[in-house]
Amino acid sequence: MQLPSFALCLGLAGLAQAHMEMIYPPPFKSKANTNAGSDVDFSMTAPLEAGGGNFPCKGYHSLFGTKEGAPVADWEAGGSYNMTITGGANHGGGSCQASLSFDKGKTWSAIHSYVGNCPAAGTSTFDFKIPTDAPSGEAIFAWSWFNQIGNREMYMN
Repeated sequence: MQLPSFALCLGLAGLAQAHMEMIYPPPFKSKANTNAGSDVDFSMTAPLEAGGGNFPCKGYHSLFGTKEGAPVADWEAGGSYNMTITGGANHGGGSCQASLSFDKGKTWSAIHSYVGNCPAAGTSTFDFKIPTDAPSGEAIFAWSWFNQIGNREMYMN
């Protein structure tokens, strides 16, 4: 079973220049995403709003199915893949999840949890596997993070 295309949303860290962000696969509106065009979010490292108003993906999941939300990866069910996170202020790590949505961001299924030391400072690659029973078709992949030190915040691209 093949998942022919993934639009990516992916969760990350805190304040704009000093914190963490995912660079592979590139999320919606990321400066690393060639589909973003000129509408780039240079604050990809900002947390989600405390009241949840921009959950999921800072609201960028609405780009799914548009030119700006075109797929950036081609993954198959049962396949092993990775994501790359980079930055400097990881707030003592914390815990992260890799998740998939098959309904344009309405519901999410965690496919891998990284408990503790996630993300590491600097650049790190995190491995995960797409479940063998994942449905075929387009999906949104997300990386989310709950920091260990500092304000209790959720980060997600």
